[in-house]
Order: sequence, then C-alpha cells, then structure tokens
Amino acid sequence: MGFEEKVKDRELNAENVFIASFIAGLNEFGVLNQAIVDFSAERAGRYLVDYMKAVGCNPGGDVEKVLNKLNEELRIGRVKVEKENGKVKIKIFSSSCRFCPKGIGEAELEGTLCPFPKLIESFMNGLCELNFKLEYQGLERCPLVKEGDFCIISYEVSS
Repeated sequence: MGFEEKVKDRELNAENVFIASFIAGLNEFGVLNQAIVDFSAERAGRYLVDYMKAVGCNPGGDVEKVLNKLNEELRIGRVKVEKENGKVKIKIFSSSCRFCPKGIGEAELEGTLCPFPKLIESFMNGLCELNFKLEYQGLERCPLVKEGDFCIISYEVSS
C-alpha cells in the first residue's frame, strides 16, 4: 500500500504523520528504542490526564469509557476492549492506527516502538479507580503482540 493510500484509508492528518514519522526518524538515527518510548509515553499519559482535568473532562472510572475518551481525543484508530478475570486486553486494529511508527512512519525494525502500551497504562491509572499494570509478552518482553490484524496490549488490573 502506498503512502497516499494510507493517508486516505486511515484518515490521517498532519499531526498523525508527524508523530509516526518523528518516532521512526529517531529510531533510524539510533537514539530511540522501546524503553525510551515507554518512559516518554508514560509521562505523556500523565500530561493527558492533567489535560483532561484542565478541560473539565472526567469520563469516570469505567475502563471502556476512559479508553473511548482517549481514543476520541487522540483518534488512535479502531480500538476494542476485552475484560476477563482481572485482566484487560486492548486491541488496536493495526491498519487503522494513526500513530504506528511502522505502518505510517515506515520504521525499519523487528520489534515495536508503540507508545500506546505505557501511555494507556498511565492514562488509565490517572483516571480510573483501578490499578493497571502492563503485562510484557514473551522472552523479549514486548509491550504488545501482533495477532492477525490486531496489536494486542494486555494489562493486569487490580483495585
């Protein structure tokens, strides 16, 4: 799929292209890895909580409402929530994500530079009455796994 098709299919704006290509560019320059993205995304999540409070928006403690509000504000893409036995899985339809350093920024890497696992954790912890803890996957301790058409982020959730 060419870049023009991605812009149209994902309904990208300049902000989306800037963030995704900026992250990809930092990676190409060799100054970025997932650990740095995690640290920065967690910080950004806290600022987004402060932003929500500053504009008088508090979607309440419901996981789906909070995630939907984040998606509404950032326009991440198609997002789905699955809850089961103290766990929450957030599924982002890969070809709809408007911030993907690989899909939009065309980063050449084996792993991921996704900001959403730690951003969502930080955002949820700031607005929900629950404690979200990211579950890293596999021996490589990846913050998400790709299954079919979805990037799946898993959290352990406690009161």
